[in-house]
Amino acid sequence: MKLNKNYRFYQFLFNSKNLKEFKISENLILDDFDENIDELLMYSLFNIADQDNKYIIINSFIPINEINFKIKDLTSRAKNCLFAKIEKPDDELMFAILLKNFSDR
Repeated sequence: MKLNKNYRFYQFLFNSKNLKEFKISENLILDDFDENIDELLMYSLFNIADQDNKYIIINSFIPINEINFKIKDLTSRAKNCLFAKIEKPDDELMFAILLKNFSDR
């Protein structure tokens, strides 16, 4: 069976059927994550990722380790995630991006 490289879902569209599709993917991107998630589904997702050595990228305005899940094991897994906060670019970065874009044309 050939693995798909990436699989992307918005959190509000993610459901138990998607877990089967994640099994044949290498990575999952879960966009617009918030507290209104099926915790059992999320717990299963973390377990599949752990067992099958897969990667999950979660985009969220709220850091997942700050969400108070009812399932304590899910809270524990969320606290073990790696986090990266993406700040708004400063003027120096914006200048570099604009300069790069104009020089490429």
